[in-house]
Amino acid sequence: RLLASHGFRRRYGDFHQRPPMLGFLHDWPKTRAEFFPTTDFRARGPDHRHQYSVKDCRHGRVLLSYKDDNQPTFVVWDPITGGQTVLCRPEMSGASRWQASLLCAADSCIHGDCHSGPFVVVFVTLDEQEGVATASAYSSETSTWCSPALTAVAPFEEEIDFYDSPSVLVGDALYFLVFREQDDEVIEDSILKYDLGKSCLSEILLPEEEVERASNNPILMVGEDGRLGITHLFFYCLSVWWREVDPDGVASWTQRIDIDLKTDLFPLGNFSIPPELGGSVEGTGIIFVISKVGTYMIDLKSQSSKRLSSKLYQHPNVRWSLFPYVSFYYPPAVAGVVAESSSEAGHGNEEA
Repeated sequence: RLLASHGFRRRYGDFHQRPPMLGFLHDWPKTRAEFFPTTDFRARGPDHRHQYSVKDCRHGRVLLSYKDDNQPTFVVWDPITGGQTVLCRPEMSGASRWQASLLCAADSCIHGDCHSGPFVVVFVTLDEQEGVATASAYSSETSTWCSPALTAVAPFEEEIDFYDSPSVLVGDALYFLVFREQDDEVIEDSILKYDLGKSCLSEILLPEEEVERASNNPILMVGEDGRLGITHLFFYCLSVWWREVDPDGVASWTQRIDIDLKTDLFPLGNFSIPPELGGSVEGTGIIFVISKVGTYMIDLKSQSSKRLSSKLYQHPNVRWSLFPYVSFYYPPAVAGVVAESSSEAGHGNEEA
């Protein structure tokens, strides 16, 4: 009962600050959403009534989607409790190019044990014909979508779309990575920023130096100091650009890290087949790299690596996106006492 008390759980979170990564999920349209544990934790659910794809994972919950009448339906899933919440559709759900993100909406939350609190889902679309991007946010407290925010995007020749890589949260804003394509070749990247406090959408253009060296599988990341970063992998050369904002609010990009993965960071193998970036862990400087021999976690600060899975490896026809599941976890015996204590206190489960 001591371990199950809310006071102990709060102090535990305050002491450790950063919750551990319990595992990760991958997304590929031709397979079901699958949880890969990196600890002894095992996820509960989700149900297999639909062919779910993973769209985001943050603050102890996972955002899933499936198609119904060729339109996306969103489900917020808690792997610890197994609870699932189905969302009503946004007004612009008929868009073919879209991305979505999920985050906790509780005030003053440390985001390590916020499974029953309110959440927000942000849905962002691109309209090629109109040349605009649109974003709308869903609140679990009101069960409604807010009025859409629009912004014009920079000109493009043939196609504009979202990368499959996850969005990142920096401060009070979400960032989504976008590419422009011509003759089946990516020619330019940009970033869509959705300000949660202002409900405002804008586009960030990348510097010419960064665009010239752009790879075909970049990812966004968040450093330990809370800065926004973009990472490219050129064969085995890892390049990281950080976004700096000066006291006057003027933003610029600086290249701070350039790492050769053919060192002790990566196992020896067939260097003629370069690995791919799969995602990152927000606020840690940790990225995921997928190779022919498995999936690896690389810490840019300590310049160390660890293999997470040998089952999830590089495939010529698959572009994996990895979503780390980060949360404090209480073993089933303790969780049962928590549920009993909550029931005695008159606090029901908010998710069916």
